[in-house]
Amino acid sequence: MKKYLYSAKVICAALGLALLLLVISTGAGYPSPVFRIGAPLGLGLIALALVLMVADWVWDMRDAIRKRQPLEIFCLLIGAVTMVYFFLIRR
Repeated sequence: MKKYLYSAKVICAALGLALLLLVISTGAGYPSPVFRIGAPLGLGLIALALVLMVADWVWDMRDAIRKRQPLEIFCLLIGAVTMVYFFLIRR
């Protein structure tokens, strides 16, 4: 299951970046259908990749708890607190 999660998040991120690069390279602006369809779709794929990354982190946390690895649990929690601080609280 975890290998499919990793593949899905990499594919979503790559497709999202490719779509955004396509929109940028065409130089399309707001009224263009390329911009109106490509930009939200690309951003949505990147957002989906971020959600899959969070799911991957939760999967790692679940495995660490089941295997009773306190150091790995501590490191994962410190990483999560750091990310929440930098992305949400610091703004």
